[in-house]
Amino acid sequence: MNDWTKTGLFVATAVAVSAAGFGTYFATQPKATSTEDFVGKPLFESLEAEQVKSLEVVARDPVTQTLRRFKVENRDGVWRIPSHHNYPA
Repeated sequence: MNDWTKTGLFVATAVAVSAAGFGTYFATQPKATSTEDFVGKPLFESLEAEQVKSLEVVARDPVTQTLRRFKVENRDGVWRIPSHHNYPA
């Protein structure tokens, strides 16, 4: 086997592995959902307000891919924001 054949096999293998990697990456990406589908609708149909002890909402920034979190907790009958020194909500 000469050097050109070895180089050709190496390049063909690299192209095949790269194509498989790209294919796997794009095939496993989550499908985009529109937030408009959730506006004005309850998050949970059968949930009673007395059952809830805390609620956390997480939003993802599509540009920077960072998460923004907001949480409220019901402590001693008062809803509070833990991230802001338990400020009453």
